[in-house]
Amino acid sequence: MIVNLRRAAPSDADAVTQVLLRSREESALAVVHTPVEVRRWVGEDLIPGRCTWIALVDERIVGVAAVEDDWLVQHYVVPEAQEHGVGRALLDVAKEHSAGALQIHLYQRNVRAQRFYAAAGFVVTAAGNGEANPDGEPDLVMSWRQE
Repeated sequence: MIVNLRRAAPSDADAVTQVLLRSREESALAVVHTPVEVRRWVGEDLIPGRCTWIALVDERIVGVAAVEDDWLVQHYVVPEAQEHGVGRALLDVAKEHSAGALQIHLYQRNVRAQRFYAAAGFVVTAAGNGEANPDGEPDLVMSWRQE
């Protein structure tokens, strides 16, 4: 699978929205926003307001990563493109464009993501009971620092 990366453009908003919706659905995360709300947020906030990268396979957007300050605020790959290096390629570009440190919020039950980030050099630096996130899920923060 050949993965191409580029910065997201406003014209990518529909496809990025689908990546977010499909990935959250696959992860069985709670639905707290309608698809219309997610699309509006992607087009008006995520793409123009953050350093947002997309991964393309055969010209189709299959993944997204967005960085704000030292936070990896979005990092999703559609199910059929997982375990083919797409997530790692997006994470690598996020690290490259960071100031040498990144943090990410995860849900504690998302053990697969925890393993992925641990393998990429992230460590757990905080844990919460879910009161601070819109899904009400027990969560944690994993952090990476460039050596």
